[in-house]
Amino acid sequence: MRALSLFFLLNISVLSAQNKDSAPNSYKKMHTEYVREKTHDTVYMRKVKELSTDILFQGLYIKPNELREYLKTYEKIAFSNKEYEKYRIDYYRMFLSNAALFQKRGEAMYFAEKVTREYALQNQHSLSESAHKIKIFVTSANIEKVIETYNKEKKFLKRIPYLLSKDSINSNIAIDAFHILSPVSASYNQLGDSKNLSEIYNLSVKIINELKKKNLDSNDLFSMDLHLLEQKFFISFVNKDYKRCSTILNEIEKLKNNYKSKTDITWLEHALTEWKIDFYLKANKVDSAQYYIKKYNDLPQISQDIKERILSYSAQVNFIKGNYKEAYLQLQKANVIGDSIKTNLTGELDDLLYSYTKAEDTQNALVLAEKTKSNQRLLFICISIAFVIVIFSIIWFRVRRNRIIQNKIASLNNIANIQIATMEEMTFQAVKQEQIRLGEDLHNSTASSLSAIKYQIESLLMENDSIDYKPQLTTILKYVTDVYKHTRSKSHEWYSLSENKAEVLFYQQVYTNLEMFFPSNHYNKKVEIDQNVLEDISSAKKIELLKVIQEALSNIIKHSKARTISLMIFRENDNSFALIIKNDGKFNTQKESNGLGIKSIISRISTMKGNVKINTQDGFEIYINIPIN
Repeated sequence: MRALSLFFLLNISVLSAQNKDSAPNSYKKMHTEYVREKTHDTVYMRKVKELSTDILFQGLYIKPNELREYLKTYEKIAFSNKEYEKYRIDYYRMFLSNAALFQKRGEAMYFAEKVTREYALQNQHSLSESAHKIKIFVTSANIEKVIETYNKEKKFLKRIPYLLSKDSINSNIAIDAFHILSPVSASYNQLGDSKNLSEIYNLSVKIINELKKKNLDSNDLFSMDLHLLEQKFFISFVNKDYKRCSTILNEIEKLKNNYKSKTDITWLEHALTEWKIDFYLKANKVDSAQYYIKKYNDLPQISQDIKERILSYSAQVNFIKGNYKEAYLQLQKANVIGDSIKTNLTGELDDLLYSYTKAEDTQNALVLAEKTKSNQRLLFICISIAFVIVIFSIIWFRVRRNRIIQNKIASLNNIANIQIATMEEMTFQAVKQEQIRLGEDLHNSTASSLSAIKYQIESLLMENDSIDYKPQLTTILKYVTDVYKHTRSKSHEWYSLSENKAEVLFYQQVYTNLEMFFPSNHYNKKVEIDQNVLEDISSAKKIELLKVIQEALSNIIKHSKARTISLMIFRENDNSFALIIKNDGKFNTQKESNGLGIKSIISRISTMKGNVKINTQDGFEIYINIPIN
């Protein structure tokens, strides 16, 4: 009992062509419409595919070189844009269908391999090649090879339902699966293997359930429904459930009537007739079997083995009736026809094997050429990489050397800045001491003398109200009082100026460091130093404080991507002051807390009897407390 898909192919191949000249005219007309009306690429390619299918159903075989000419525009479009990859597969499938439907086995295998290769380029697994191998093995009644080919694809076939559910596979690949499952189930039917038949049926149900979620045409839907009925029939036939077999045959008749207006199902008549003959012979219903043998004989002869099968069926009927001699003669005739067919098929298979061997040799030569080209390409890539590495090494060496020089310059600048700050502090201290001395001298000496003169004039004026030069003494008293007040004011101003200048100088040095580390306007910098906070701090402590600030700012540059940096110095109480440096950058808590920069800061603060705390919430904050004395 043969698979239904085989009857479809056989039937199409013997249909007479409606008009052999219609094909080139149809393709030419469609090309003209595409050029004139500027039809979209995908619309044109879809119409070409539909036209090719229609021509095949008319029973018209087109030679590959002619079909290639008709599909020249299609090929140009499909292979010009990566988005049209699926149409490239359809391009080769049109050639494959054209060859397969007319039993051009060698040609079909060639284009099946092309389809497989195109799927591979798109990271898809094709079943076309295996399906056509199985058809050849079925024709030669080589069941062992049919099952062997199926087992090679079995693992992938079982994954198809899952791949369909994930949209990871083309629907055409899943439909191709039935061209394998159908003839394989027919082979298991001949072997009476109900276990494997049930396994194929369950797999078919899963694939069809997923496919029905896709947008399929009536041909595909009819094929799937028919495939399931075929599986059920084989299982019932092997299990000798003839009542169920009869029911399934009636269901196929109903299915045929349902789809009669939607798709061409004339080929199904041969399949059903052959199945009914097999069924009635198995059930020993001779009269019914003879009826369908006569009907089978009246149908168009769609393949060379039809006469052989009719003689074989007739021999079985005569054997059941007890006409052994007639049965023997009919079997002899059937064997003669069968041997002739096998001889022709063997020659064709030899030609196919030769073509396959030649194609394989050509492919091996191409692989070797590609390998040589690949080796050359690899050598070129290695030389290029080596050249790039040399150039990169030279650039890296120069960059590294420049970086070392820049680091040395930066280090020298830092040292110079500290030295300048130290010299400025020493100069300032000297000026400060001189201003304090002058202020004290002015206050203690000059102001005291003026105070004494002022007191004497006041006493003189109080004791002698009637003296003649009283107006002059009053005027002198006024001048002396003014000079006295101005002298006292100036002495206090000089004294306080020296203290205020210390605050201003320290602030300038801190802000200079900030500008040096963060020169761009992208940074938000904030400096707050309370007034008189450093008036009791020694010069040595101020210089150490500047070094601590410089190290903290350097740490921010190295370890974070801060945009806001704030620095505050204020008195916490009469005995200590605080320094807080904070930034909003990202950081590695462990790395920043244990880095050399932080250790250096802690070491310097320890020499001033201070302590350091680090806060990592909302950025990175260094809190430093230093005693005044």
